[in-house]
Amino acid sequence: MSQPSRSLAQRVKDELLNDILPFWMTRTLDHENGGFYGALTNDLRVMNDAPRSAVLVARILWTFAAAYRLYHDERYLQLARRACD
Repeated sequence: MSQPSRSLAQRVKDELLNDILPFWMTRTLDHENGGFYGALTNDLRVMNDAPRSAVLVARILWTFAAAYRLYHDERYLQLARRACD
């Protein structure tokens, strides 16, 4: 594998582990009602009246289960289980 490809792979991994997954872990959990919020505004305000989508939860479940399989971080497993529940 050439250096540019490794560099891209590392950048993607960094984006996933430092931005994408932490965003979903900190911004989308509904601690009051359980599960995940249905939507956020562009300025990250929760839209409580947005419907909860089975597709959204399935995507969260798949993403965090895959992240756990790759990186063995217990926080990812907890989020996958939350989505499954």
